[in-house]
Amino acid sequence: MGKNDYPPRVHKTGLPDWATSSPTNDEWSTSPIRFKFKPDSAFSYSGEAFAFLQRAVEQIRGRSLQQIAEEEVFIPFDMSNSSFGWKESYYSKAAYGHDKEGKSTGKEIFPGEIRLIR
Repeated sequence: MGKNDYPPRVHKTGLPDWATSSPTNDEWSTSPIRFKFKPDSAFSYSGEAFAFLQRAVEQIRGRSLQQIAEEEVFIPFDMSNSSFGWKESYYSKAAYGHDKEGKSTGKEIFPGEIRLIR
């Protein structure tokens, strides 16, 4: 790997981290693409670039990223507890979060809406 091969190109797209709040936000799919800087001219983490990459892979492959991962990674490597989404079985495995004073904040599900697990 040469000196210009890192950081990965996805971090040099010129896209902001998120133009809106996240791809789970309804306005994200219709918001205009705005560049933060000229592509390949600077490094900046871009969650949005990963979301666009996911959509491109799904379009090319004709399947969801979850389906691709299950077929090519999760099933072949016996990763039955792995997923890009929430599984019902995760409720019993989720850990309790804690605040800076050490007080339990309960169990939460993320991304999407934050909700406590009861």
